[in-house]
Amino acid sequence: MKQKDTHKLSSESLFSRALSVFLVAIETRKFSETAKRLGVTQSSVSQTIALLESRLGFSLFERDTRPLQPTSDALELYSSIKQSDEDIRQMLQRIRMRNWVKPAIRLGVIESVGSLVASEVCQDLKDKLGVVSLLSGPSGSLFKAVLHGDVDVGVIAGEESNNDIKKIFLYEDPWFLIFPKGFEVPADLSWQSLAVVGLPLIYHSADTADGSMMQDFMLQNNLMYPKIYEAQSNYFVYALVANRLGWSFTHFFGLLGSERGIQDMTIAVPPAGLQTRRLYLVARSNYSDELLNTVKRTLISSVEKVIQRRQEDLSFSVLFK
Repeated sequence: MKQKDTHKLSSESLFSRALSVFLVAIETRKFSETAKRLGVTQSSVSQTIALLESRLGFSLFERDTRPLQPTSDALELYSSIKQSDEDIRQMLQRIRMRNWVKPAIRLGVIESVGSLVASEVCQDLKDKLGVVSLLSGPSGSLFKAVLHGDVDVGVIAGEESNNDIKKIFLYEDPWFLIFPKGFEVPADLSWQSLAVVGLPLIYHSADTADGSMMQDFMLQNNLMYPKIYEAQSNYFVYALVANRLGWSFTHFFGLLGSERGIQDMTIAVPPAGLQTRRLYLVARSNYSDELLNTVKRTLISSVEKVIQRRQEDLSFSVLFK
């Protein structure tokens, strides 16, 4: 009897995972894109859908068309699952309201913003919400975490989008170039002259928003800088620049959140052509607008408090010119 129950739980778990794959597949209409979003192989997606069809007893996709076309049965199943999901979320929200339970929130924040306002945000949210779980990571990872439901609200940089995600613009985040302290920045600084300034470019990792934007900009402008060093966090980039190992890109929020960034480096405005980095608040499309706006107001208020304090500090005057 015990073994039978265990098998049942395992079977139900497998069925649940297969439905999750189905939901992504019907939205992307491509097994390859489904595999990319879920971090699995395309053959795994194909096998999972085939297994699900076998268990359901009907086909889900017309496989001889591109992009994949869901069958009428698949569309009916998809609609039912999405409606059930929404009904459950609304029910939980009613229960929370009825019992005066403050909702918990899992807030994912990119490093540059988190290092700047994490304490202020937690302080301001503690009386409005229940448990505040604060996480950090690259923009791409946080976006996927929000998409998959592992994070409720994310603060990201970049232009990633998805039909299941709503985005709220927060801030323009200007770029700066950073060099070792005392480095004489050429008066006629250009993207081409940066290749011969005598220091290598310290790259941001490609899985970060900064690294991805930097890579796209360089490709679009046919810029080639030798790669010797690469770092994932602003902290590491600043440390390498401060120790005279190279120059790099950074941004307003990164510098505001780092005392070392101002004290140990020479900061310069980049040559023309580099688009401003944009910061967004993201959540799943069915996430509470009231909670999302609460987080937005708190973030904006916290950032403005920090900026006001920094403007009074002479060492940060270069950022506010």
